[in-house]
Amino acid sequence: STSKSSPDQQAQLFFQRFSAVHIVQAVVPTASRNIHSVRGISPLFAKKKKTDTAAGKTNKIQVKLTKHIAGTGQAGDVIMVAPAFFTNKLQKTGSAVRISDEEVAQGNQKKADGEKQALDAANDLKNKFSS
Repeated sequence: STSKSSPDQQAQLFFQRFSAVHIVQAVVPTASRNIHSVRGISPLFAKKKKTDTAAGKTNKIQVKLTKHIAGTGQAGDVIMVAPAFFTNKLQKTGSAVRISDEEVAQGNQKKADGEKQALDAANDLKNKFSS
């Protein structure tokens, strides 16, 4: 045009004509734009796929505490801890032992039997005093 425009008007006119999309399309050929998805590399700032934590391994081991550990539990508690914590602290001090699911089930059964016997003994005493 023959009339002179200010630098601001020239910049505005430039950005209207050449948006970022046009510049990118002119500089990057279509075939190479999807190079990251072809190679299996995630593009920058892409959301990562969430993994199912329930299906994956938890990397924890089951231990039974033999001593009270502050912030961890009481003696006799069965807890899940990281293998490094067990090896470096609990096992070295003799504060815990590894325990399997079968041993936990046996312990629960013994506990239930003991509670049943205590309840039966209490009911017998109640019947003796009430009659």
